[in-house]
Amino acid sequence: MIRRLLKSLLSLVSPQQCACCGCRLGIDESAICTICDINMPRRQDHLNPMDNSTARLFWGIAKIERCASWIDYESHTSCAKAIYALKYGNRPDIGFALGQLVADEMQPTGFFDGIDCIVPLPLHRKRQRERGYNQSREFALGLCSVLHIDLCDDAVERLRNTKSQASLVHGERSTNIKDAFGVVRPEALNGKHVLMVDDIVTTGATLSECIKAINKDTDARVSILTIGRAKH
Repeated sequence: MIRRLLKSLLSLVSPQQCACCGCRLGIDESAICTICDINMPRRQDHLNPMDNSTARLFWGIAKIERCASWIDYESHTSCAKAIYALKYGNRPDIGFALGQLVADEMQPTGFFDGIDCIVPLPLHRKRQRERGYNQSREFALGLCSVLHIDLCDDAVERLRNTKSQASLVHGERSTNIKDAFGVVRPEALNGKHVLMVDDIVTTGATLSECIKAINKDTDARVSILTIGRAKH
């Protein structure tokens, strides 16, 4: 009751805006308004998590159990505006809010059943210092807050500060990211079912390279969840 009152007072003094449409948020809304949430271009990957168009990106490349992207991602849309603010606009709260939305929506379908820990795709230390946070970790924290699954963000590291994948064509992405990840605490993952999370998957090259490192150095089983799947 007190928290709700404080939030109401704060919204009067400093109104919060929806990261998608810019409209004022209600006191029960966080980062994304209800209308924009309803209108998100949802995929149905989680209903067939072993065989969908996102999962097929990893077939024959990285060994995975399940795979899903929550929405279709397309540039110059309201969804893209929110993701851009999450990555470059100092808005970690967007990642946390999206994690809560996705967890609430997908948990009843059984997608998270048997998951032992959630591993955010790591950023290189230099890039994380520049940004101030890892957007995938914020998304993971939102998931964890609803699912009550442990966060494991210190078992895998990004060893090289690679070029941005967004600036590269398909053939260059795999070369750019090769051997960029390493498992530094295999004991934290051994014997577990790990959910690897990221913001947007395009070709799957970055996630594949990270998962290959996990497959190589541990006996963990790995599943994948991303906020969005880029439309080609």
